[in-house]
Amino acid sequence: MIEENFLKKMAQKKNSKSSNSTGGIQMNKWLWIIAIGAVLFFAYQEGMLNQDSTPVNDEKQVREDDTKDKKNDKKRKKKKDSREEDETDDSSNTEEVSEEENEAEYDSKDFNADKIKDLELPTHPDYELVRHTHYSLGYAEAHEQAAWVAYRLTYDETTGDADRKDDKFKPDDEVSTGSALPNDYSSSGYDRGHLAPAADFVFSESALAETFFMSNMSPQAPDFNRGIWKHLEEQVRAWIRKDKTLYIVSGGVLKKGLKKIGKGNKVSVPDYYYKIILDLKAPEVKAIAFLMRNEGSQEPLENFVVSIDEIEEKTGIDFFPKLPDALEKQLEASTNYTKWFKSK
Repeated sequence: MIEENFLKKMAQKKNSKSSNSTGGIQMNKWLWIIAIGAVLFFAYQEGMLNQDSTPVNDEKQVREDDTKDKKNDKKRKKKKDSREEDETDDSSNTEEVSEEENEAEYDSKDFNADKIKDLELPTHPDYELVRHTHYSLGYAEAHEQAAWVAYRLTYDETTGDADRKDDKFKPDDEVSTGSALPNDYSSSGYDRGHLAPAADFVFSESALAETFFMSNMSPQAPDFNRGIWKHLEEQVRAWIRKDKTLYIVSGGVLKKGLKKIGKGNKVSVPDYYYKIILDLKAPEVKAIAFLMRNEGSQEPLENFVVSIDEIEEKTGIDFFPKLPDALEKQLEASTNYTKWFKSK
């Protein structure tokens, strides 16, 4: 608009002075030059302003975009941190709940060992379960003896006066494949060693008689059976109190390649024997396991203490599977015998 008004004025001046002298004509010529220069100058100035305004606006927009991006990044980071904290809290809560559940299972007042049927019985798929009135066993036909014998022992059961003098070794008719016979041990150089000792069943004549089934026997070296093994049996009875029940499992470590005795039945001779004792009487819930070579020894019983886990590894037998998992894991990993041999 400025340029158009300026040109109109200049045209009017030109018309009004067209009759003037040559000097006036020359003046008009210069006015045209000035007018054209002015138009070019104004056009140039307007172009420069437009060019300058664009980068300023672009730069402002970039700064605003950067600011928004930074804010968005902060929001995203905050949300991420919040999610990670939530996940961490959830994980911690899960671990705490798990530990609390295990601890609750371990300490539960509802856990009454006396009410759990067959708590003392181990499990193994290859052994025949044979139940007698006062103990049970897992019979290993390939070795013609029990891989384990298990029972509960109370104080009253160790204070009877049943006499074993009239009891004789006899085959166990409850074994479906037939047990070893007494004469399988004859002239072998090995004792018919009790896995469940007769002295633990003197509370009745019938209970005592059950311990003489051949399914409860295993070939033991005489100095082992009458020495360190007998000493261990006596120690177990010494641990019994009037208010206590012990859960006991005994057996030989059976495996391929063992020496055999017997003319009719081939009875394996274990290289090692084990005995496991479990005490679930609060507050000192505890377990102890012994692993002994089938030979005489004068070493103290403490020297034969191993974990139940080790015996499970050697035998493939799962002991006390009905215990709460947390308690079973704790007891079976332990080799601490100080609670048992307190005077030492």
